[in-house]
Amino acid sequence: MYSCFDQGYLGYDEICALGQEVENPKANLPKAIFLTLSSVTALYILATIALVGMVDYRDISPVSGFPIAFRDSGAPVAAQIAA
Repeated sequence: MYSCFDQGYLGYDEICALGQEVENPKANLPKAIFLTLSSVTALYILATIALVGMVDYRDISPVSGFPIAFRDSGAPVAAQIAA
């Protein structure tokens, strides 16, 4: 739980530090944050769709979804990489 706060603080600190180097921070930083959040959300949704496409949603492991799904789908190498 504390790593969540730590990562959030580091991300905020990085944005503040980089905000000083941007040419037009009032216009460019909100665009960058929006694009980043949109990209991450889209990738998360695509990963979820792929996971549900491999395994029935009732069989997805709450501990390690992708490695177990890859193993159950017959891809042990992908399971090792995802782990």
